[in-house]
Amino acid sequence: MNQLRTLVAVGVAMVALTGCTGASGGQPTASPTAEGPTALDVANCMRANGYPDFPDPVRDDEDNWTFPDSLRNYEVPEPCARLVRNQKAGDQENGRTAEEMQQRRRYSACVREKGVPEFPDPDEDGNFPLSDQLRAAENGPAMRGAREACRQYEPPRADKGSPGPGTGS
Repeated sequence: MNQLRTLVAVGVAMVALTGCTGASGGQPTASPTAEGPTALDVANCMRANGYPDFPDPVRDDEDNWTFPDSLRNYEVPEPCARLVRNQKAGDQENGRTAEEMQQRRRYSACVREKGVPEFPDPDEDGNFPLSDQLRAAENGPAMRGAREACRQYEPPRADKGSPGPGTGS
């Protein structure tokens, strides 16, 4: 009888574990790494802390896990703040060095000084969150003049995920 209970328990455990692995052919999930939390950990924390419809991360063209830009407007709950910071710090492919961020801040300051006072500083990811008004004026004389005057600080435009002005964010 003990042997039967053991077999039933093992069978139940196998069914339960199989249910946790997900179906094949579905959308891939972010794999945990030894380096730190994954984007999926962040999504799960956000869901557990007030955002039940928070989406799973998706892979971008460069095979990095990311969230849609529209999600930048979410207020990160305190229990998730550490995960978000650690996930960003561990994301070497999307991360910026301190030098790169400093160059981006110098570029912003220069553009403001040269005639576009509303030009923003880069966000925490190094992107320039341009307002609709700035996007509409990207090719205008003020922006062109500021861009030319600040060329030595301008970040590369081909840098996916953090374009220079003129390409949006």
